[in-house]
Amino acid sequence: MTYLGERRHFYDTLLEIDGNNQIVRMLPTIQIHLLRRQFMPSRTRQERDPVKSERIMKQRNRRILRAVGTLPRGPFSPQ
Repeated sequence: MTYLGERRHFYDTLLEIDGNNQIVRMLPTIQIHLLRRQFMPSRTRQERDPVKSERIMKQRNRRILRAVGTLPRGPFSPQ
């Protein structure tokens, strides 16, 4: 199986296990952004400084965790 086929199988399996209709609705949009990101150039000026890159990624991850913590539980809870 090709990489894209394996990837499709992975996401299909997640959807089957989860059974969350919101995820089913959102996944195609998320996948587009993930795929686009995979093919963007991976090196930027900031990434040439590993210490700075690590600090930036930690800040980004903290922001994401805070944002996820504010999401309503209802739509994202198992059904």
